[in-house]
Amino acid sequence: ALILLKKADKLQIDLKAKDNVDHTAFHLACSDGHSDIAEMIMKTSSISKIDLNSKDLWGRTAFHLACYNDHSETAEMIVEISTEMKIDLNIKDRWGNTAFHLACMKGPSEIAEMLMKNSSDLEIDLNAKNNNGLTAFNIACWKGHSEIAEIMMKNSSDLKINLNSKDESGMTAFHMACMKGHSKIAEMIMEKSSELKIDLNNKGKWGKTAFHLVCCNGCSVIAELMLKKSSELKIDL
Repeated sequence: ALILLKKADKLQIDLKAKDNVDHTAFHLACSDGHSDIAEMIMKTSSISKIDLNSKDLWGRTAFHLACYNDHSETAEMIVEISTEMKIDLNIKDRWGNTAFHLACMKGPSEIAEMLMKNSSDLEIDLNAKNNNGLTAFNIACWKGHSEIAEIMMKNSSDLKINLNSKDESGMTAFHMACMKGHSKIAEMIMEKSSELKIDLNNKGKWGKTAFHLVCCNGCSVIAELMLKKSSELKIDL
């Protein structure tokens, strides 16, 4: 790869070429976690006029793919050099997802946590909404990724993460955890609801609370928890 990069101009090699789904070589290196090649491309991007924010057919950049495929070394390297290389860390794909959305969607917490730690310095938007109105916290709770949800809750005050954010149907992360039967997350949210001012009685556009959804979907474990804690947490049954 280094030889090709060095001799690209002499041999008339197109380093910006795209495949049938608009992936550049940078996309592919990051998608497969080849951080050494990705680093070489970034270092020569200015001279070679390689667009590091280039989007594929689905509107995803190489950074999106590194985060989605859980390549933490590559993702961290991009973050570290993003200001110098003018890489947009908040760019959205066709569905409105940022790289942070995708990191929280997939589950392993390392990349999500790394992005949170760098969010203030690099202005990474942790409350960005996708086309369905979902934030990364909504997605983590919807998918049942309790470790990510816990990290976000612990850092919510410092990083100003909105734990009551609603999607297009008016549902919060608590609605989603309850509807999908993710009892660990639901219990965690209930335990921290007073401290973090999480609304457990919010109604979606159809007037349903999280307790309604639990009962509709037969989530008996969460239903039992809510019944036991209803008085203490002022849950409207």
